[in-house]
Amino acid sequence: MKKGMTYEAVVEELEYGGKAKVLIEGESVEVKNVLPGQRVLVRITKKRRNRIQGKVLEILETSPLEVEETCKHFGKCGGCFMQSIPYEEQLEMKEKQVLKLLEEREIRIGKILPADRSPKVYEYRNKMEFTFGDEEKGGEITLGMHKKGRHHDVVTVDGCRIMDEDFRKIQMAVLDFAKERELPQYNSMKHEGFLRHLVVRKGFYTGEIVVNLVTSTQREEDFMPLVERVKNLDLQGHLHGFLHSKNDQLADMVQSDEMIVLYGNPDYTDHLFDLKFQISPYSFFQTNTPGARCFIKMWWSLSGRLETRWSMIFTAEREPSPRCLPRMRRKSSGWRSLKKR
Repeated sequence: MKKGMTYEAVVEELEYGGKAKVLIEGESVEVKNVLPGQRVLVRITKKRRNRIQGKVLEILETSPLEVEETCKHFGKCGGCFMQSIPYEEQLEMKEKQVLKLLEEREIRIGKILPADRSPKVYEYRNKMEFTFGDEEKGGEITLGMHKKGRHHDVVTVDGCRIMDEDFRKIQMAVLDFAKERELPQYNSMKHEGFLRHLVVRKGFYTGEIVVNLVTSTQREEDFMPLVERVKNLDLQGHLHGFLHSKNDQLADMVQSDEMIVLYGNPDYTDHLFDLKFQISPYSFFQTNTPGARCFIKMWWSLSGRLETRWSMIFTAEREPSPRCLPRMRRKSSGWRSLKKR
């Protein structure tokens, strides 16, 4: 086996983090974003004494496990590579991955509970980060997710099934506005252009939606017509805030040098049981809210404190964290935890 050579192989097993193993000429080769049972064409990219890595060039045959209907972007979008496998099979695979990690680290525990399913398999996301780009070099502007295996190509995922219809409507309204105004997308290689990212966050239980449009400062644009367009969309939730973040950092990630509130409030709220969270634009909040609810309920049950209920209100300032806004100070207030009588 030599670096740069291509080989056909069958995926043997899936490992934690989207990695998998294929056997080539009696040696184990590490690949990514494939499924057990798939026959693939692999090019060897790295060969060291104790580790060989390869890149999948083509999936020659699908896996016998792939029987589920998928969204129209599956295979092109770099997101849900396991979507073609029944959900129960996915749970079993993830359970085996966790057990293997424990065994490798010689961690011994007693009873192992089976992997619990999410209350919602589709349309569960409360946050989506879209990137502006093009699907092919020099092509029409797109807004969506990175193409599978190609970081600089972007697929417009207007049929994505892990976000609900409100996200899709806002995504396409912003993309249509960009096309009408002929606004250039940002090129992360040349560090030229204007439109960088679109972040949409929605309270799963409150319906409050905050839109954050991230651009460079290489152009000035009046986004108030876009705000009005989004306000007039027929949404299940409601627009709670619209932000314009300016980012001239070289890293291709969502961050902000300056944030302007164009409409409403930059924070939104959501609930878990009787916990109320006020969530700022750049803070982390579990993206699967119903899943987080199940996790908390399980933790309470296992800890023997299911009968204890808590009230908490967390208030963070409106600006992003110091890493995102080095010139601004961050503070928090109103953190309190009260045991219900």
